[in-house]
Amino acid sequence: MTATNGSAICEAQNVSVAYDAASERFAIKDISLAIGVGEVVALLGPSGCGKSTLLRSLIGLVTPTAGTILAHGKPLHGVHPGAALVFQSFALYPWLTVRQNIEVALDGLEISPAEGQQRVAKSIDIVGLEGFEEAYPKELSGGMKQRVGFARALTRGPELLCMDEPFSALDVFTAESLRSEVYGIVTARNRPEDGKSNALSTVKSVLIITHNIEEAVFLADRIVVMGTRPGHIRQIVPNPIPHPRDYQSPSFQQLVQRLHDIIVSEHLPEAPVKPARGSPSA
Repeated sequence: MTATNGSAICEAQNVSVAYDAASERFAIKDISLAIGVGEVVALLGPSGCGKSTLLRSLIGLVTPTAGTILAHGKPLHGVHPGAALVFQSFALYPWLTVRQNIEVALDGLEISPAEGQQRVAKSIDIVGLEGFEEAYPKELSGGMKQRVGFARALTRGPELLCMDEPFSALDVFTAESLRSEVYGIVTARNRPEDGKSNALSTVKSVLIITHNIEEAVFLADRIVVMGTRPGHIRQIVPNPIPHPRDYQSPSFQQLVQRLHDIIVSEHLPEAPVKPARGSPSA
């Protein structure tokens, strides 16, 4: 999917990334994808399909070997100024407190100290870190560490919030709890009556990497299914399931099965893709 009217927050046009300049081996090849305003997009696929490479290319952390990256319709030079990234591995500074780790996000922003501290305070409130401001990473559980990562990203005031498998390093119970909280943050974007949404007024869109089909269906409005060798887009599947979403609902399970069939068909090409009976149409 490619948008050319400048409405996309970021856009890849025929983008390829090789492992090295002289290599014919590509991490991703000839990918076109636009992230529009007001949507949650999930990059879904197995390990090694180039999900992280595509995300990092879209926000300027990786320079494409070929193709063009646009930000609001203009060529992107350097890192996308409106993007923030939540890492899989927490990426916290062990010698800094929770508050200091979050304040790192203020570096390079042209805002007053008062506004900076207000952003930090709001982010701490949103992710539930009150009372842990002076704790060090070694004193936190995995879930709390990831909350710091989310708070740091939100403090940046991004229009595009990116998440690279943010729950995969957590135990299943902590991951589900934090995923539900992120779902609340994501859906609050469109609820002006929600007190927390005011603190997230800058977040217009979300891009999340996952290899978990249920997670993609739970969070995303549009699911980009990627294939391997080299990384490429196999299919883009819209998610019409209304909010709030229920893991056990028939429509949820049908879309999960449809995505499962798409992914499996690459590894078992002799098995044709058969959407589940009554599954949402593409």
